Amino acid sequence: MRDIDRKVMSCLILALGLIPIISCQMFDKRPTIYDHMKSGANSKKSNLIDTELKVENVFVPDECIVDDEDFYGERGDEINAAREKKRLITAEVGDTVTLHFKIVLDSDGTVIDESIKQSEELGGEDTETPAIFTVGYGHVIPGWEIGLQNICLGEIRKITIPPQLAYGSKGYKPKNIPPDATLEIESKLIGLKKKDMVDHYMDFIHNLHVYAFFILGLTFLLSGYYKGQIANKRRLYREIEEKKRRMEEEEQFDDELDDNNDDENGEPINDDDNDEDGQFNDANVQDMGEIEEHPGKQKTD
Repeated sequence: MRDIDRKVMSCLILALGLIPIISCQMFDKRPTIYDHMKSGANSKKSNLIDTELKVENVFVPDECIVDDEDFYGERGDEINAAREKKRLITAEVGDTVTLHFKIVLDSDGTVIDESIKQSEELGGEDTETPAIFTVGYGHVIPGWEIGLQNICLGEIRKITIPPQLAYGSKGYKPKNIPPDATLEIESKLIGLKKKDMVDHYMDFIHNLHVYAFFILGLTFLLSGYYKGQIANKRRLYREIEEKKRRMEEEEQFDDELDDNNDDENGEPINDDDNDEDGQFNDANVQDMGEIEEHPGKQKTD
């Protein structure tokens, strides 16, 4: 019963470790990669990711183009070096990107937001407010993240995002985005910071409570298991000792029975046994003495 209680407690602790993750998804008002699933999208709607999400390469720098021909020939090392160079300037999950962007409604071309805003004053300087976020962490709408996969430094992409990967049926009033709106985002990667050891460390600190709950639950589970094993071994040892004790008692009892049988069937031990065998006892010896002392008396009688 105690082992079952420990297992239940460990499961509860593991479940508590998942609560922060679930709560972040529930109470975070920003759209995430799972919004189309929350809105009740089935498999058919999920396939719209491939059919309605469109990515158009407006401009690709030469550094982002790798000629893979003759990879297994003489140019193999050269192609590998070019691929590694391209990887260092390509955005991957966990990398921090800096983007110039322009968001418009696909229906009528209304500009929703843009990073470069022209000054209203004549001759004034334009205001630049690029978007900076980490890819793969749900900081922006999911369609934008999907469309930015493997974007190269200096590359310009035009991404057409369907409603289920944007703001869905609710829209977004602060930016005047109507419900079920298809967005078109033109993005240019102007800065890239690859994920380094500091980012890995920050990820570890961010998820430390999850690791702590997991380790604690695993400790409870293993401790309950090993305690149960130790208890079973102790019980087995006690049973073995009890069997040994009973066998010793039975052997001792058998030895006593054998001794008693030897006393009954073997050589006589005391004078009382001589009476049963028809031999003389002390009274007969005394009578014999009296006869020897008075031999005439016996004749007279």
